[in-house]
Amino acid sequence: YFGYKEEVFLNSRVLSIDKKINIAYIGNMGSTQSPEILYDAWLKCKNKCHIDIHFVGNTASMIKRRGPMDGAKFPGYLLGSELSKYLKNKVDVAFFSLSSDYLGLCVPSKFFDYINYELPIIASLPKGDVRDYIIEKEVGIVCNINEIQCLANSMDDICDKGLYEAAVKNIQKIKPRWLFNKQQQVLVDLINDVADAHKC
Repeated sequence: YFGYKEEVFLNSRVLSIDKKINIAYIGNMGSTQSPEILYDAWLKCKNKCHIDIHFVGNTASMIKRRGPMDGAKFPGYLLGSELSKYLKNKVDVAFFSLSSDYLGLCVPSKFFDYINYELPIIASLPKGDVRDYIIEKEVGIVCNINEIQCLANSMDDICDKGLYEAAVKNIQKIKPRWLFNKQQQVLVDLINDVADAHKC
């Protein structure tokens, strides 16, 4: 596993009860990810009128597959400081997805970015390490791939202020572990241990 390169410092991340909750997918929107499932789930949400969904990136392939996605927000392709500002100020919950069981071994790099920005996670994932980690550490809600109603229920559930803020606190506990420099040191220590074990 890798991690995030530079720690982001936030004043706070709380859910305002008098504003819409913003759920965003950021990144590649190919068939491997199929993030349009977020839109299909949003259409089924009981709290739909209190939730905005955002797709940040190049949406061309997704729109070609899914067709019109009325009501969703498409801020375009954001990089660097623009993306950082968006994640800090415009997003409350992060979404990511993998569309096939054979992708269970994948750990999307955006997972670490979401942790860095202390964003509770909703995900549609096959069985695998990242799925297990989200569940174990209680940093979000995970559904099986293609379970649209489960995602809709999860989007409604994350609107609960208590559940949301509990997830944020859990993310803050694990966040320091995933700084890339610390992950790099883990690898160096492992290599040194192996080398020491094979010394004559």
